[in-house]
Formats: sequence, C-alpha cells, structure tokens
Amino acid sequence: VIISTLATRLALAGSEAYTASKAALESFARSLAVDLAGAGIAVTIVRPGFPTPARPEPGAPGMSAEQSAGRIIRGVAKHRSLVEFPRRLSWPLQLLGHMPERLRHGIAVRMSH
Repeated sequence: VIISTLATRLALAGSEAYTASKAALESFARSLAVDLAGAGIAVTIVRPGFPTPARPEPGAPGMSAEQSAGRIIRGVAKHRSLVEFPRRLSWPLQLLGHMPERLRHGIAVRMSH
C-alpha cells in the first residue's frame, strides 16, 4: 500500500515539492506492481483527500480517520490498484484530468490565489 494524495490530480501553487514527490511515488508503485504481479502481490495506491478536523465546518469535504481506514481496507481487500476518497473531491478532480491543459491550468491558478 502506497499513500499518495489527491493533490497529484491538480497542481496548486506552493505544493510543487509535495506533489512531485507523491507523483514519483505513484510511478514507483505502478512499476512495482508490474514487477510483483508474477508473484501474486498486488500494489494499491491510496489517494486520500483532506482529513476531517476534530471540529469540522458544516459541509466541509473530508472523512474521519475511521472512514478513511475503512475505505483503504475495502480497496486493498478487493485488490484495487487505486483507492481515492472522498468521492466529493476525487470525481471532480478526475474530470479535470480529462480537460485540455490550458483550461486545467487556468482552474489551478484561480484556486491557488
């Protein structure tokens, strides 16, 4: 199990080193999965979003530690290569990945400032 981040889906200002290191870790995990496939060993990349603080604001995105752990355990048990959560954040970020680079860049710039 490799812990990454949903931040690899959208580049934001000030997160260059963090996002680049997580993206490199994901590339390593995909290569490792290919190497270990013959041995029957699965590799799961986990991309959690933001954890829910102890006193969350109403409607704040995020999940409790218990919910996050449950999502990871179910994903690993099903031999999923990728587990992302919460859906409230992962689905819009997946859609952004299919947009033209220029549009994605503009959204990232607006979100960063």
